[in-house]
Amino acid sequence: MIQRRRKRTAAAAILAAWMAMAVLLASCGYRFSGSGPLPGGVRRVFVPMLNNRTSESGLEGIVTGALRYEIVRGGHEVAGGAEAADAVLSGEIVESANQTIARQTTATAVERRVRITTMLELRAVETNKTLWARRSVYATETYSVASDRLTTDQNRRRALEKAAHRLAEKVIASIADDF
Repeated sequence: MIQRRRKRTAAAAILAAWMAMAVLLASCGYRFSGSGPLPGGVRRVFVPMLNNRTSESGLEGIVTGALRYEIVRGGHEVAGGAEAADAVLSGEIVESANQTIARQTTATAVERRVRITTMLELRAVETNKTLWARRSVYATETYSVASDRLTTDQNRRRALEKAAHRLAEKVIASIADDF
């Protein structure tokens, strides 16, 4: 009986400590990166399809989709067109590169890294003023090289998707945190 009471008391103390931590974090202004306000009071952002200057087919759709997703995840709205937006986030994908990072032999790669590099700009619709711009935002992701080409291509495509989401997280956090 006494042991049960002690266990309940210990559990209550742990719960109280977690609740106190939650209150402290909320009261000190803690927030997730990229979830803050956007510059210039921007609430609605239009993200047109990025220009793809690489030979990677479909990469513009992957990166544009990732940017739109991160805007919504950050608590902001994606507008259906520039006329309904406060700002436009536009740009281009300037590089998609592969680099071998691990080899089994001098002729056989076992792991590669993909890198996506973009140039992006957030521009206010009403004033046409640049609110945020970066000439080189990039993200990388590694993938395994398999014995068959199809599996390697699938691994590479998944790595491109992960890199695109990592890049989008970096962009939205930078826009919100710079403000």
